[in-house]
Amino acid sequence: MVSEKNFYTLYFSKGITLDAEVIAEELLSINKQQSIGSILQLYSDDPASTLAAKTLREKLIKYKINNIKDLKITSANELTMGSWKKLKKKLSPSVLIIWLNEKQTFKILNENSKEKPENVYVSSRLMNQYSPDFLTTKIPLSIRERVTTVHPFYIKSQKRNHLLRTKMWARIKKVKYKEELIIANTYFGLALLTGAIHSSRYNLNREYMMEQFEHMIDNTVYRSIYPHLSLGPDQRYASKGTYLIKASPEIKARWKIPYH
Repeated sequence: MVSEKNFYTLYFSKGITLDAEVIAEELLSINKQQSIGSILQLYSDDPASTLAAKTLREKLIKYKINNIKDLKITSANELTMGSWKKLKKKLSPSVLIIWLNEKQTFKILNENSKEKPENVYVSSRLMNQYSPDFLTTKIPLSIRERVTTVHPFYIKSQKRNHLLRTKMWARIKKVKYKEELIIANTYFGLALLTGAIHSSRYNLNREYMMEQFEHMIDNTVYRSIYPHLSLGPDQRYASKGTYLIKASPEIKARWKIPYH
């Protein structure tokens, strides 16, 4: 549950809520230049997927963009080439937003890709894709230039350098480096906590410790899987933005922080 009120709880990111907020602002920006037409978002029973769809809808309604349709994808109504053509004819969406897992997302993108709308948004968080390489390896060339990925993690060129210290630690400690997100964030959190305790000279006052975290997070040599971390008074989320990545003709990433 997203909360701004618990002073003593810190988060790496707002999670899928942040992704939805960024897409909403992108659509608002596009809509100011020209009407974007109908918006269709696909979601599932997964709690994160449902939350993303709900957040996006609420944000768009707040921006007075009401032409949005929701479609819940289940095993009983998975989109096929035929069903997509019928759906496209009925709704004529100009924007497609996919809040689904890896298998479901790639299936939809690959089936009859030429029939997809001009603007398609996918979430690498929901697909458990920690590198944007999948944009050039798993998405058909015919649709690639229309797909924008919301990617909250380090991109590959950055991650190779920033997580080197974490990988070396894992190798020395003989920790299997499989769940990169969990290992990198845990190592970063523990390093930050240890440093804060040391800097406070064991004056373990909660408010003072919070101040230590705020001062240290910008300057620590350790890194999590999230880029651009910072904290300040009344800030509970360290990563405040996400990349918007397009892969045609080459991978290009733009960092965006929602402001509304």
